[in-house]
Amino acid sequence: MLVIDATNAICGRLSAYCAKQSLKGEKVIVLNAEKIVISGNPKEITLVYSKRRGIQYNADPEKSAKWPRRPDLLFKRIIRGMLPKHSPRGKAALERITVYMGEPEHAEAKKPFTNTSDALGKNFISFQQLCKNLGWSPKI
Repeated sequence: MLVIDATNAICGRLSAYCAKQSLKGEKVIVLNAEKIVISGNPKEITLVYSKRRGIQYNADPEKSAKWPRRPDLLFKRIIRGMLPKHSPRGKAALERITVYMGEPEHAEAKKPFTNTSDALGKNFISFQQLCKNLGWSPKI
């Protein structure tokens, strides 16, 4: 079992790592999903994800792609895009991935693997801020 603390981890690198480990048969638990960052211009990133949420298949809206607003579900959706989700191998790999916001009590006892990047410049946005811009309101 692989426990990853996602604080200040770059989204693309972390999701590719999680997808690869899951395809190898490893169970992956990601903590602090709201602290994952996406590098780039925050306004452009927010615009890209809001456009993705707005795309709708007019003939049958139920078949439209579902892009969630919650940080943990959004990260799992990004990982799903890196897996062969229509094959049994990909479906099993997606089931081996668990994503949490914050740190649950049962995961605190294990030593988390930290995948952070100190090379963050000024241009990045955290998942928490991105999801707030998309309309998610965290429970207080």
